[in-house]
Amino acid sequence: MGERKALVVGINNYPTCPLNGCCNDSEAIKDLLSNHGNGDPNFSIWKKDNVATKGELRGLIEKCFEGDADVASAIKFQFDLDPFQKHILFLFCGKRTD
Repeated sequence: MGERKALVVGINNYPTCPLNGCCNDSEAIKDLLSNHGNGDPNFSIWKKDNVATKGELRGLIEKCFEGDADVASAIKFQFDLDPFQKHILFLFCGKRTD
């Protein structure tokens, strides 16, 4: 099995509806996923807050999952992931209003 990777993004700065706490939540998720309870490494975390555009998010996905073209492709274009794959965690929390 390859390296376990996670991209964690928190966005507070929505132009029409700013939120509070999303960046704090992303930090908590990063801390939770980084190591197992016994301290052993778990996921390799890429974290970026207040991503401003879809293009910036796509770029982060491509960099995070570089070398895992099938994963990056699935996330970018289809969000069609097998929920039982143990080396992928894709979690989106938020509210889209457009």
